[in-house]
Amino acid sequence: MVDIEKPAYYAIMPASVRYDKRVTPNAKILYSEITALCNEKGFCWASNNYFANLYEVTPQAISKWIKALSDFGYVKLEYEYNGKEIKSRKIYIVGVSTQGLGVSINDEGGINKRLKGYQQKIKENITFNIKKNNTSNIPLIKREPKNEYEKVEKEYLLNYGKLYENHKVQTDKPIVNWNKTRGMLKQLFLTLDSKIIITALNIATKDDFCLKTGYSLEVILSKSVLNRLVNSKNNEYEQVKERTCPICGSHDIGPIGCRACHYDFCTPPDEWKKMLEE
Repeated sequence: MVDIEKPAYYAIMPASVRYDKRVTPNAKILYSEITALCNEKGFCWASNNYFANLYEVTPQAISKWIKALSDFGYVKLEYEYNGKEIKSRKIYIVGVSTQGLGVSINDEGGINKRLKGYQQKIKENITFNIKKNNTSNIPLIKREPKNEYEKVEKEYLLNYGKLYENHKVQTDKPIVNWNKTRGMLKQLFLTLDSKIIITALNIATKDDFCLKTGYSLEVILSKSVLNRLVNSKNNEYEQVKERTCPICGSHDIGPIGCRACHYDFCTPPDEWKKMLEE
C-alpha cells in the first residue's frame, strides 16, 4: 500500500444514489468514498489501484463500478493524457440525478425540490470540510501516533523511507493493505507489546529475506517471520531465563518463542506437537 492517508471526512450518499436499483451496492459504497475524497481538492484523484487496495477487490471491478456511476450521471470523469496514455484522472461529483427513478424534474414542490436542497447541503459540506480538515488531516509520518497501531505503522513508514534513501527498496512508498495489516496487528497485540513488534521492524531493515520481499509489512508481521526476527540474537530484549519451553524444555526463551526449537508461544503446545508429528 502506498502511504495514502484514509480520508477523515464524512462520506455522503444522497437518496437518488441510495435507492437507484441500477447501481450495485458496491458501486454505491464507492460513490460515498469518492465524495469523501472530493473534500480535499474538490475532485477525487484516487486511482483504480488505490480503491482496489482499499476494498480488497480487483482494479477491473473498480473500473466497472466507476463506469456505472458515470453512465448514470452521478460522477464526471476527466482524463489528462501523455500522448496516447492516460497520465491522471479526476472524478467529480455531479448534480444529483433523478433519471430512471420515476421522479419528475418538473415537480418543484415534491422530492425534486428536496433533492436540490440536499445538493446545496453537499456543496456546503464539502466547502466546510475543505477549510476544517486542511490543517487536521496530517499524514501519520508527520505527527504523533494516536494509538498502538499507529506507533507500529509510523515506525514502519520511517524505516521504509530510510531504506529507499539507501537504495534498499525500489519504490519511494510502500504498497501495503492497511486493512489486512491492522487485522494482523489486532491478533498480535493479544500477546505482544507494540515495542516488541517495533523491534522486529528495526531488525527487518537488515534482514536479507525481508529486504528481498521489499520490506513488506505483511511479510514481517507473518507469524513465522515475526517469530524469527523477535527471537534473533540481534534484538534488544534479554532472554527470560525463568521460563521453560513446554516443547523441548530449553531455557533459551525469547519474547514470543523458544530460540532452541523455534516453538511459537502464540500456538497452543498440543497443536504445535501435532504439527511436528505431521
